[in-house]
Amino acid sequence: MDKGYVYIARLIDYGGNFLGNFHKIGKSIQYKVRETQLNSTHLPVDILFVRVFETENMSALEAILHTCFEDYRIQKKYVERRNITTEWFDVEDTDILNNRIDKVVKFIPNVTEINVISKIVSDKSTSIEEKEEFVNALKKGKTKLTLKVDGQDITQDYAADTFALGLTKIAESIGWEKLDYDEELVSKTEEELAEKWTITKAAIREVEGYKIWTGISNGYKAKILSKHIMRNNLSNMEVNYETIS
Repeated sequence: MDKGYVYIARLIDYGGNFLGNFHKIGKSIQYKVRETQLNSTHLPVDILFVRVFETENMSALEAILHTCFEDYRIQKKYVERRNITTEWFDVEDTDILNNRIDKVVKFIPNVTEINVISKIVSDKSTSIEEKEEFVNALKKGKTKLTLKVDGQDITQDYAADTFALGLTKIAESIGWEKLDYDEELVSKTEEELAEKWTITKAAIREVEGYKIWTGISNGYKAKILSKHIMRNNLSNMEVNYETIS
């Protein structure tokens, strides 16, 4: 068997803030709070494990997760060499990230998720200040987008679908043509979206012939919906964004 750990890691700065939307999916025979081998030059950043799974077959689980996020994989391009495929993935919508991972591990036997926050708190090699920074960063990374229309909660399982539904409800009031004109995340074609965003098909929703780009953070989703709700006086709609523990 190939016992070990499969982890999802992120870059975190000295102030306890995640850097960009970069996630590394890797494997290790030992569990650590942070990946020191990836930062041997001691840059002012850490590679912090945000989710860790103990498994009987780490190579297989890692390969499956890599495949699940192939549409987000980062490739480094060089003039004189072939493109280098990395283990880093650019996923801004962490809701998509976590839900895909949850779906995968649910159906794989002998996989147990480690309580990362508990491990950070008990780690003797980490200072009290670092522990606070790491734990706070992990908590801030978990967010939820909710939506109500006429007092009814219409929040979907995924924030991307909640966002698309919110824009749909707005379009039902002001018309899709106006929403398309007002909102750069809405377009008739994927090509028009690609002119402004680095798009992946997994983060596109299609409604009434219009394409909606959902590959943005939950906070930005809430900001966009709130903007259109206020601009168009849609007092029957209410959007909320919160950090969850």
